[in-house]
Amino acid sequence: MIYSSSQSAFEGLVPLLEILCYQKPILTGLIQVVGGMTESMIRESANALFAYIQSISSDQTLAILSSLASIQLDAANRLPWMQTLDISLTQPCIREEISNSLSLYGLLTERIEGVNKDHYRDVKLMLAAGKLLVKFLDLNTSKRNNVMQECLKHLENPLPRIRTGMAEALYMWIMVANLSDEAEVLLTTNKWYEYMAIIDDEVMI
Repeated sequence: MIYSSSQSAFEGLVPLLEILCYQKPILTGLIQVVGGMTESMIRESANALFAYIQSISSDQTLAILSSLASIQLDAANRLPWMQTLDISLTQPCIREEISNSLSLYGLLTERIEGVNKDHYRDVKLMLAAGKLLVKFLDLNTSKRNNVMQECLKHLENPLPRIRTGMAEALYMWIMVANLSDEAEVLLTTNKWYEYMAIIDDEVMI
């Protein structure tokens, strides 16, 4: 089959997601597009995927998202995976599926939280993970406390850029969620931009 453009190639590829054994390879390829291609190709691949998801059943969407959640992550695709998930959360149908499935929600947050433990000094990864965690606060309120604990770990990170990024993201979330004035004061008065040194497992400014 010959495709006249990358858009038509993606449109021809994504329907193969219906075949279970092709889901992870195709999703891995789309993740790699997000990680290393032009903005136009990222947009075209995302549009093709979202258009397909809107045309299928809830069960089929859940299967695709479960495959996305369980893709093996390595140094090359860890950040693109989070960027792909971030782009996907712009779609109401995807947000709804994640909100309604506790197992999918738990698996995705577990993968994101793994960054805190293993890559806490990687600024790009931590900023992407923090951005996702804040978005997950609204996807399932019953699990909000667990996700908030992970957000707080970002605020304890020794690197200023990571703490500042999380503080800014939480501040915007609090403004939209209309939460307490005390939380707003905490986020706007602490010096998140200063360097923090970890000495004997204690965080010191």
